[in-house]
Amino acid sequence: MSEDLWHGRYLDGRVPVPSPTTVRLGPMSLTISVDGQEREWAYHEIRQTQGFSPNEPVRLEYGDEPAESLAIDDHGFLTAINEAGWAPQGRFDRPDLRRLKFFLSAMGLVIAIGTTAMLYVMALPILADYVSRHIPIEWEERLGDTVSETLAPTGARVSDPACLEPMQEIVERLTAAIPDCPYTIRLAVVENDVVNAFAAPGGYVVVFTGLIDQAETPEEVAGVLAHELQHILQRHGTRAVVRELATGVVIAAISSGADGLETLLGAATQLTGLSYQRGDEDDADREGMDLLARAGIDGSGMIAFFEKLEGQAPDTPRFVSYLSTHPPTEDRIARLNSLRSASYITRPLLDESRWNALKSACR
Repeated sequence: MSEDLWHGRYLDGRVPVPSPTTVRLGPMSLTISVDGQEREWAYHEIRQTQGFSPNEPVRLEYGDEPAESLAIDDHGFLTAINEAGWAPQGRFDRPDLRRLKFFLSAMGLVIAIGTTAMLYVMALPILADYVSRHIPIEWEERLGDTVSETLAPTGARVSDPACLEPMQEIVERLTAAIPDCPYTIRLAVVENDVVNAFAAPGGYVVVFTGLIDQAETPEEVAGVLAHELQHILQRHGTRAVVRELATGVVIAAISSGADGLETLLGAATQLTGLSYQRGDEDDADREGMDLLARAGIDGSGMIAFFEKLEGQAPDTPRFVSYLSTHPPTEDRIARLNSLRSASYITRPLLDESRWNALKSACR
C-alpha cells in the first residue's frame, strides 16, 4: 500500500452491506473509489466517530442523515492525514499522542479526585455543623436514648437514691445556670471501675462509678459534668454522627419524617467508635469553665481532676468521651488555668458528710 492509498469498507447510508473501497489522500479531500466510481469527501466536512482507541477501526462519516460512512482498520491512515497537514487541525485523532493524552487524562483524574477529596474534608465540618443544628431536638433525644441504653444498659445503672439524689443536685445546680436550656438533662450512674463519663446527644449524661471514686471533691465531679453538658449544648455528639454517617444520609433521613428517624437510629447505633474533634474538646473546656463560674462552682475542681488523671491511660467506653479522645496534657491544664476566673463568688456543693455518703453509695 502506498502512503496515500488505503483500503477500507464503504457504506452509502442506505444499503446495510459494505463495499470494498480504496481511499486516496488529496490536498483538499479524500477520494473514495467504489465499484469504479469516485466520491470526493472534503476534509472539513468529515466527522470521525470511531477509532479513538487502537482496539476499534477508524470510522468516518460524511453528509447528512442517512450519512455515508467509511471504515479503515489501519490506524496509520489517521497518522498519514495528520502528517500531510491537509485536514483542519483537530479534525482527526492523532495516534502518536494517545499515550500523552492518556497520561494527561489520568493525571487530570487524580487531580480531580484529590481536589474533590480535599474540598470534601474542608467542607464536611462546616456542612456537618449546619446539618446538626437543624436536626430536631426530639430526634436527638431518641438518638441519645438509643446510644445511652446501648452503652449504659439499665441493668448496669446505680439505683441507690443516696448516690443519685446528690448527683442530680449537682446537675441541677449547673443546668440552672444555663439560660433557656433546650434539653431535659438525664443523668445515669453506671457501676463500672472505669474512670470516665460521656455525653450522648439529646441531653444524656452517663458517669461511671470509677470516676466518682477517683474524685476527691464534689467540685471535681461538677467540672466533669460541666464539660459533658457543653458537648450536649454544642451538639458535638450529633455533629459526630452526621460526620460519620455522611451528611447526605442524614439530610435524606430528616426529609423522610418518622421513617427517616428509624433509619438514622439504626445506622447511628453502629457508630460506637465516634470521637469528638480537638476543637470540640477545647470548646467544652472553655464553655464548661464558664458554666461553672455562672453556677458559682469553683472551677479549680475541673483542673484538679485533669491534673489527677494526667499521664494515666484508663480504659474508656466506646462512645465519645473527653478522656478517651484527648488525655489530659500540660497544655490543656495551663489553658484551663488561664480560663479560670477568680472574680466570681463560689458556693459549696455538698458538705463533707453528704459527699462521703455519695461516694460510699456509688461504689
